[in-house]
Amino acid sequence: MYFCDLPEDLLIGVAYCCDVASVLNLGQTCKHLYAISRTKSVWISIINDLKVRGFVDERAAPDASNLPFEGLVEVIRRILDGPRSWRLAEGGNTFEPKVKHHIEVQYRATAGPFLPNLKLVPGGQYFMMRDVDDPRGLECWDIYLQCRVWRLPWPEILQPEHVVSEYAVVRKESGVLLLAVLFNKEHTDDPRLEVSEVDLRPAVPVYTLHCSAKIPAWRILSFVADSDLIVLAPLIEGDTILFNWRTNSVGMLANQTREVMAIAAAPGFIALLLSPDNSGAVVQIIDAQSINEHLHYVDETSHPQPDPRVPIILFNPVFAHQLPAFNPYEAPHGIVVFSSPLADNMYRIWAATDSGQDEHGREDAGSLHRLEVVYNARSTEPPLLRSIVSPQEPGGQPDMPSLAFSGHWASISTVWLQVVHPEGWHEIIKDMDNLLLAPYAGACITIRLGEGKVQVLYFE
Repeated sequence: MYFCDLPEDLLIGVAYCCDVASVLNLGQTCKHLYAISRTKSVWISIINDLKVRGFVDERAAPDASNLPFEGLVEVIRRILDGPRSWRLAEGGNTFEPKVKHHIEVQYRATAGPFLPNLKLVPGGQYFMMRDVDDPRGLECWDIYLQCRVWRLPWPEILQPEHVVSEYAVVRKESGVLLLAVLFNKEHTDDPRLEVSEVDLRPAVPVYTLHCSAKIPAWRILSFVADSDLIVLAPLIEGDTILFNWRTNSVGMLANQTREVMAIAAAPGFIALLLSPDNSGAVVQIIDAQSINEHLHYVDETSHPQPDPRVPIILFNPVFAHQLPAFNPYEAPHGIVVFSSPLADNMYRIWAATDSGQDEHGREDAGSLHRLEVVYNARSTEPPLLRSIVSPQEPGGQPDMPSLAFSGHWASISTVWLQVVHPEGWHEIIKDMDNLLLAPYAGACITIRLGEGKVQVLYFE
């Protein structure tokens, strides 16, 4: 019996268990399976699964069952290529982003010195911000209910002089929010890192503290769901700090031959952008297991100082890819890793470099390099790669935290949306404060301090 001879309901049941890429591949097999791959119920199941995992904003598909088949596919394409109005016109090199609707959430206006440090949680329902009046406060707001729903409990181990200096928030597939919060004193270095989670689904949110450790760091560089490693910038000049929050162990990233220009964590590995030499720059992947073998347990009896002599991580990468040379003295450079919604173990790596000027003499010529990687850290198979390098564009490269999976990006003071095509950019919004582009949703969030408003913009 051939696979396509199986009963249709059984084939549809198989498709229910597939990811996006598998369903598309199934449809390329034969005409009969092509029809199965276009079954609406299969794609509704896919969309609902992507909602749970935080890839699809609820406003992009509030009720997937009401969408036609083409509308369901468009939801997936919105993640991959950005909203329809962000894409290049057919045969052209320009596009015109349009705001479909926006939501305003009112909070207390302030003229205080503390920026709220706004972050939009994947999935689109919540955002987090530091309390504008209390530097010790960290709040979670519900965009749809337009109210505050949770506030971080103040750790008893901290002193009154401590404040929330840095934080990062990610969304687990269960819908629970995972937090990494770095506390420090305003005028004296006494940092502490805490990792916790909060479940906002019950009527009374459930808060769980996972670890609390003294780490000599001042900034969180990378923190993602399904990864035990947090990447931090040290208080003193030196190499990057890696902290495993599950084992409470820490280590220093060291490389004897190249400078680490940027680093990003991912499930099961970290990605590095290394400074160029005569042959160019390098993107490396280091598996998490080899990192964890060289980390040291944090001893609370003394301030931890990771041993820089430990030959960790960089001596045996599982993957290395050459990039064109760039000017390491032009800043900023960056790297970010996104999990792909298409299939498990698929990742999109964006590396941003600045060559100072291009071959035509244009200043601030930045490039975005996109690497599509298939990698399972539990497998012995090497990573598979498809690399697409963007052309140089005048005006530098994006601030990496505001980069979207699709390659569009936003600057801090003015929104610029850019695709990886020549001249594919368009200015749409000016004079926004603390702006952040949602990684998958085709939305951005910004704050107006003087007016006491948080705005979430959704694009067509």
